[in-house]
Amino acid sequence: MAGSQGLKDQPAWLADFLRDNWTVGLSILFCPATLRQAFGALFMIREAMLRFWDEPQTPAVAQVKLGYWLEELQKMSTGTGSHPAIMALQPHLKNHPSIAGQLFQLAEATLHGLQGNAAAPQLAGAAAPVVAASMLLGALSPEALAAAEQLGVTLTAVEQAERASAGASPHPHSGPQHTPWLAMVQDSTERSSFGVHGGALGALGSIVLQRSQAVLSGQPVLRPNARPWLLTIRAWREAGKAERRLRRCAQG
Repeated sequence: MAGSQGLKDQPAWLADFLRDNWTVGLSILFCPATLRQAFGALFMIREAMLRFWDEPQTPAVAQVKLGYWLEELQKMSTGTGSHPAIMALQPHLKNHPSIAGQLFQLAEATLHGLQGNAAAPQLAGAAAPVVAASMLLGALSPEALAAAEQLGVTLTAVEQAERASAGASPHPHSGPQHTPWLAMVQDSTERSSFGVHGGALGALGSIVLQRSQAVLSGQPVLRPNARPWLLTIRAWREAGKAERRLRRCAQG
């Protein structure tokens, strides 16, 4: 994987997750080193929750698994969680207590999904960890949080559309018949200026929009060992550096 060098110092639970989730794996390279485990943990918990919606399993089994995560989230608030992802987040709750609330929102949306309720709350819930990532990275303005939420919705829509194209997803908003809806979500994300985050979320947004464009055009999505992904992210990063230099010059 193109980003494997950035993962070599990560614990096994996180490195394994990032190798299988290459969008996050590339984005985390632009995250401050001290926040990488917590950043990855947010998306690992998100993946665990979303799996309830997509993988066939009996309601009883799903309820038991969701109950485990709910218990871990409750323990996280008291600093007694035992799952590695929960433990990675616990030290950051003192400065960002709202992170816990975002993850509970995800769990609540997952519960609605298991009960067969509408997809809209699920999409909003799936965006919650991205909002939590914005909080973690210190992007706390209303504009930044709104951009993160829109980015999270688009990420979920892209994932579901990709699964639908492979015949694997029952999501109501998936499939070619809903490409106008995905185009609208993508357009909203582009206009939400996710770049205000910079760093990891800016890189994530760049990748998500490319994945969305690939879905809408019917083109195959490039895997992370394809150099265009890193070249695009590097171009985004260099553009950001150039913009900051221009601002400094304008300020004297």
